Amino acid sequence: MFPVDRPLFAEEIYDEKSDRQTLWKAFLKKGDIKHAPQQLNATAKAIEGFLIKPLEAIKKAQEFSKEWKAPGLWK
Repeated sequence: MFPVDRPLFAEEIYDEKSDRQTLWKAFLKKGDIKHAPQQLNATAKAIEGFLIKPLEAIKKAQEFSKEWKAPGLWK
């Protein structure tokens, strides 16, 4: 089913010495992505924070009616 416990991602995502960190930095560079965290674990934690409440609602078969308000230019 859906993961609802933290961490949501594999351990190597949170390890700053992991090859995943190297791949993340290459992804940011190749895509010329300037407004993303340089640390993959910071990105993973932000995604967890965004997803955890809806995932908990799904697991408990509860309605989830909150809406995401896009910050900045995302309108």
